[in-house]
Amino acid sequence: MHSSLLCHAVRLLPGEDLIGALKSFCHKEQIHAGCIISCVGSLHPATLRLSNHTSGTVYDTPQEILSLSGTVSTNGCHLHMGISDGHGHVYGGHVLPGCTIYTTAEVIIGALPELTFQRMPCELSGYNELNIATNSNKKDK
Repeated sequence: MHSSLLCHAVRLLPGEDLIGALKSFCHKEQIHAGCIISCVGSLHPATLRLSNHTSGTVYDTPQEILSLSGTVSTNGCHLHMGISDGHGHVYGGHVLPGCTIYTTAEVIIGALPELTFQRMPCELSGYNELNIATNSNKKDK
């Protein structure tokens, strides 16, 4: 499936929850299918679910955002992030609520207006996985 790409730039402020702010932005801008193009900033604290773990790990010191990738929409977000602490130690995993903006987060979001992202159960993985649909009410350009 294909779609045109419309870019949005947003700065998240100190004290905002990363996931909550991205969800709110998607609702405000009616982004039904989007992706993170770029993000730089910092968090304190940061909460990630590491690979093959069932619960989150909290990093309760200031962390630099090295990378943020994933899908966003009015139906939810699936984000992975790399962070580093003041000693240069790098951690990465699935982003969970509890990632609080420390100084800033400068985020570029790519919106795909002809598509809609939803999460649906997948028998193969056992998780709710991405379902991509074409918007029938959007006219081709």
